[in-house]
Amino acid sequence: MKLSHLTLTVGLYSQSTYGWGFFGHRLIGNLAEPFLSPETSAAIGKLIPNCNRGCLGRISPWADKIKNRPEYRFSKSLHYINTGDNPPDTCSSGAAFLCQPGVPCVVDAIQNYTQRLMDESLPVSHRQDALRFLVHYIEDIHQPLHLSGKKRGGNGERVKFNKRMTNLHRVWDSQLLTQRIKVSFSNKAPLYLSYLQSKLQGEWSSIKDTWISCPVTKSDPKVFPNHIVCPLKWGQELNPLNCDLIWRFDSNEDLALSYYNRTVALDLPDKLMAMAAIRLASTLNAVFAQTKAEKGSSFLYQSSTSQDGFVFE
Repeated sequence: MKLSHLTLTVGLYSQSTYGWGFFGHRLIGNLAEPFLSPETSAAIGKLIPNCNRGCLGRISPWADKIKNRPEYRFSKSLHYINTGDNPPDTCSSGAAFLCQPGVPCVVDAIQNYTQRLMDESLPVSHRQDALRFLVHYIEDIHQPLHLSGKKRGGNGERVKFNKRMTNLHRVWDSQLLTQRIKVSFSNKAPLYLSYLQSKLQGEWSSIKDTWISCPVTKSDPKVFPNHIVCPLKWGQELNPLNCDLIWRFDSNEDLALSYYNRTVALDLPDKLMAMAAIRLASTLNAVFAQTKAEKGSSFLYQSSTSQDGFVFE
C-alpha cells in the first residue's frame, strides 16, 4: 500500500462551514484509496475519466464547494443530522437517533447516493454526482458535530483556540487537525498521512474489520450490500462523543491546551479519520462489486426514516 502516488494538498484550511475542512476531506479520501480493490479503482476511473490516482482525495471536498449553487441548494441539509440533542447533558443514540421528518439528513444522503451510484440506468453525470456526494457524506458523518444540532453543530458556540476566538465546529473541522500536524509531524501533512496508514496496518489492524460490520436483526433486517454500509449505526455509535468529550470544556478555556491533549490521548481525530477512510473504501468496494455482479438488481438498506423514496439529484 504505497502512498507515493497520492496527491495531498499540504496547505491547511480553516473553513467553519466545511465538515473536516477542505484539507481534512482530502486527507480521508487519500487515506481510503489504498484500500480500494483494483476493480473499484478501475470502475471509478471509468466513471470519472482521468481520476484513477488520488481521485478520492480530489473529489472529497466537492459537495462543500457546490452546495450554495442554486441547482445544488437541496443538498445543504444532507451534510448533517439534527437530532435535537443538548450535549454534554443528552446525546441521542439507538432509536432516538433519527433524521427529522421531512428533512433529509446525512444518513439519508449516504443511503440515497449508494443506491444511485449502483443504478447503471442513470445518466453518467448523475452517477458521477452520486459518487462525489457519497464520498463526502461518509466523511461528514465521522465528524461528530455533524451529528448534533446544538447551536448549529457548534457553529454558534464561541470558544478560544490558541488565544483567538473561533467556534467549536471550526475547532473540530480543522484547528485540532492543524495543531496535530504542526505539533507532532513538523507541519508536514504527508507524514501524518503515513502515520495513519501505519496505524491501520499495525495497531488498528485487528479492530478495523469491526468498523465495517453492520447489524442484521429481526426488527431491522435491512442493510446495504454485503452488510457493509450502515450510516445509522455509524452515527449512533459516534454521537455520544458529543457528550463524553466534545462539548465538555470550561467557558474561558483555551481548547488548544488541555482539551487538545485530551483528544490526542483518545486518538482523536486520528481514529475518526481512519474509520471514515476504511468505511469509505469498503462501501465503494461493495457498491462496485455488487454493481458488477447484479446489474439492475434491487437491494435493501438500513432505514432511518420513512423517507424511503430518495431521489435528491
